[in-house]
Amino acid sequence: MKIALLPNLTKKESLDCTFQIIDELDKNDCEIFLPEGYQNYFYKTRVKVYENLEKILKICDIIVCVGGDGTFIHNALYSLRYNKPILGINAGRVGFITELNMAKISKLSLLKIGKFKISNRSVVMASILNGDDRIKKKFFAINEIVFSQEKSIKISDFIIFINNKSFNFRGDSLIFSSSTGSSAYSFSAGGPLVDPEIHSIIFNVICPYSKPHRAVVFSENTEILVKAFDPKKKGKMFLLADGRMVYNISRKEKVLIKLIRKKIKFVSFGNKNFYQNFKSKFYS
Repeated sequence: MKIALLPNLTKKESLDCTFQIIDELDKNDCEIFLPEGYQNYFYKTRVKVYENLEKILKICDIIVCVGGDGTFIHNALYSLRYNKPILGINAGRVGFITELNMAKISKLSLLKIGKFKISNRSVVMASILNGDDRIKKKFFAINEIVFSQEKSIKISDFIIFINNKSFNFRGDSLIFSSSTGSSAYSFSAGGPLVDPEIHSIIFNVICPYSKPHRAVVFSENTEILVKAFDPKKKGKMFLLADGRMVYNISRKEKVLIKLIRKKIKFVSFGNKNFYQNFKSKFYS
């Protein structure tokens, strides 16, 4: 079995954790591939270092990433692009969506004999449409797409079209979350907790103005068209994908939000119950 190992060595525990992972995978006769830049840390091990990350991702069977939830979300986009299962090992603080921690690294032996499950997770896509409704750019998020103004918090106007019906909202920001992301920013903003195996979009308004609003859960086939603008024609409206600022939206543009058909394959050993995990991380 070929493993693409992607550690985030900025995390305090990642280096020691990665050595343990390499030892466990090596004991189980796995081929371990690292991208260039890590050879100075692991030159005494039996890893193979390739200059081209794309080549590693094409030939690997599974991606194993080491870090926190942010590291996992970043690398999950590689999983999406190359259609490879991904396993997260927590070396950060929360580790809510990572599967293993350092105490359970021995479970990596189950990879070689195929004793693992695949959990298919939805991905939210934001397509930027120009004035004639042609797609200019596409952005993907594992957790959420957010509309927000630059720097300072200001009230913005949003027009949302669902099944040709328009709805007007005023507020600071909008969140469009996947079910996986329902336990992240959307939950902090008062949204519902949704089982990640349910494919849906959770819509939330941050600090709605004048109209009371509760989060809405849309089915996986729903397409939502958003026009967002600053009513005073000042400032900039930005699109964020999983916390990264990815695009500055002009007043002439609209954004189409929907789930893509392709799913990300999360590797699971069946040892984590979503609701028990949530309780232990946030209510223990």
